[in-house]
Amino acid sequence: LLFIIISQSILFIILYNNKADLVSMLNQLLSKPSMMVSNKRSELNHTKTNLQIFTNKLITNQRGYLGHYTTLVKMMSPQNILKKGFALVSVDGKIVKDAKGIKTGDHINISMADAKLTTEVTSKTKNDG
Repeated sequence: LLFIIISQSILFIILYNNKADLVSMLNQLLSKPSMMVSNKRSELNHTKTNLQIFTNKLITNQRGYLGHYTTLVKMMSPQNILKKGFALVSVDGKIVKDAKGIKTGDHINISMADAKLTTEVTSKTKNDG
C-alpha cells in the first residue's frame, strides 16, 4: 500500500512539474479540430468560388452559341430567303423542287416575299445546267 501511495505521489510530482507542457499539449489537441474545420471551411469557400466562376463562364459560352444559332435560323428562314429574291413554287399545296412533275396547262402557285401568285404554265423548256 505504501508503494502505491509513493508511486502516486511521484506521478503527481512529475505531472505538476510538467504542467506547462501538458497544458500546451492539451491546447494543441483542442485546437486541432477547430483548425481542421477552419481549413475545410476555406477549401469549401474556394470550391464555391470556383464553381461560381466556371458556371458563369459556361453560361456566357452557351449564350454565345445560342446567339450564333439564332442568327443562323434567321438567315435560313423561308421569309428571309424570299426577301432575297427567291420564290417557292407549289402545285396542289406541295412545294415543287424541279419541273419534272409540272406539265403545260398545270396551275402553279408562286410565293414571293410580298405576294402569292397563281398562274397557268403555258410552256416548258428544259435548262442545260
